[in-house]
Amino acid sequence: MPEIRKEAPNAKKRSADRSGFTLIELALVALFILVITVLSTPRFRRSYTDLELRSSVADLVKMTRYAQERAIVERVPLKLNFDFNEGEYYLSIKDQEGEASAYKRMATRFGKTIHLPKSITLEGDMETITFYPDGHSDTTSLVLENDDGGSMELEFKGVMGKVEVNEEISE
Repeated sequence: MPEIRKEAPNAKKRSADRSGFTLIELALVALFILVITVLSTPRFRRSYTDLELRSSVADLVKMTRYAQERAIVERVPLKLNFDFNEGEYYLSIKDQEGEASAYKRMATRFGKTIHLPKSITLEGDMETITFYPDGHSDTTSLVLENDDGGSMELEFKGVMGKVEVNEEISE
């Protein structure tokens, strides 16, 4: 005769209680996530500051191209003015009605003061770069540097207003 097995009434309940993760398994997963986060944070921070630096340089190059084009089209010199201590810059245009050497801040959005991010420092030889109606500009260089030691140099060649960007971003 076949044997009939009776299961205890709590058998299904016990197996249901055992499904899931143990506290040790959950702690190991949390530890793994923590280690990955700690190891990757400096890399993300460095990538962010490098991106900030590249973006600041790109904005400054756009401003110089705009100044050069506007000087040629309007047949009047423009100056890109820098405040190295505050990390800011703006455009001014030669005042046609005032003194021969007077410049006034442009009334367009390019005349507004552009502030660099706090993590970026700006250094240079001259506090202004003049863009002339014939297309050339002053010869000088600017260096933008971030807190991580990455830097980029903008060289203004003068002839034809050429601007060269030299990358020296640290890895």
